[in-house]
Amino acid sequence: MIVGKLLASETAVDAALAATRLLGARGVHPEIGAVQLVNDALMTLSPSGTSEVNRKRIAEIALGRYHAVVPPWDEQQEREGIMG
Repeated sequence: MIVGKLLASETAVDAALAATRLLGARGVHPEIGAVQLVNDALMTLSPSGTSEVNRKRIAEIALGRYHAVVPPWDEQQEREGIMG
């Protein structure tokens, strides 16, 4: 999931910036909406964590050095009162 979040957020920013560059001066016109796409795409970077942190975690997982301390699904759901 971390890889997906990283890829999606960075791709959204790259695509929005490319659209703005492609449109040139018209890209900053409010009716075109390219600037709004850039703003929206940039907002996806913070909630998904910084790219550097995500890259570090991906590397740790790949090297077998990252071990999340998460209880099994059933125990977690039961503790949170989701399962009966």
